[in-house]
Amino acid sequence: MAIWLGASGCSSKAGLGPPEAGIAAKEAGTTSYPGGPYGVGTGNVVADATFFGYPSFQDHTLQEFALHDFFNSDGTKTTTSGAPLTAILLTVGAVWCNPCVQEANTLPSVANLFIPAGVQIIQDLYQGQNETTGAPATQGDLDNWMNAHQLPFPVFIDPSEKLAPYFDVAALPFIMLLDAKTMVSRGEETGFGGQDTLEAFICEFAPEKPSVCP
Repeated sequence: MAIWLGASGCSSKAGLGPPEAGIAAKEAGTTSYPGGPYGVGTGNVVADATFFGYPSFQDHTLQEFALHDFFNSDGTKTTTSGAPLTAILLTVGAVWCNPCVQEANTLPSVANLFIPAGVQIIQDLYQGQNETTGAPATQGDLDNWMNAHQLPFPVFIDPSEKLAPYFDVAALPFIMLLDAKTMVSRGEETGFGGQDTLEAFICEFAPEKPSVCP
């Protein structure tokens, strides 16, 4: 059963469409990541990508983040709280998007609950303040976003729109729950229906049921 998160969603320009069939299996420097085939939608492996952002609101040291950093096929990686990493909740938002702001306000509480239970949260701050132009978020936007919402997990910007194939910008916010052992998308939803609904989504689609779930 899929959960629709959103009576509350934003509108803007559409995404860029599905990734090309011939997309490279690995980005430069990646030594361990599923070789594909990659695709869009639940049941498909998400292609690797690299971004720059901050580890948390407490650490504004610009760092490189890649999806392969969270790939945990051998079970040796942990979340930022030190728990065995089983799943990744990827959220996508924009500064101009009011439901994205509402979601961001709840994410610290969600993170404090689920990151110690093995679900690492990461966020793509996809666009900045101008809904009309749909301009990518800048480092300044990221600074303000992290400080405003006190997000205790990695948040990055995506000026090259690497994640655009996976969602429709007309329906932000977007969330995707990935199996850390396979990088397969197990669940995807748009809009924001409140913290309880977001937590129910994680509990439903996590590959290993987090201990905090009913």
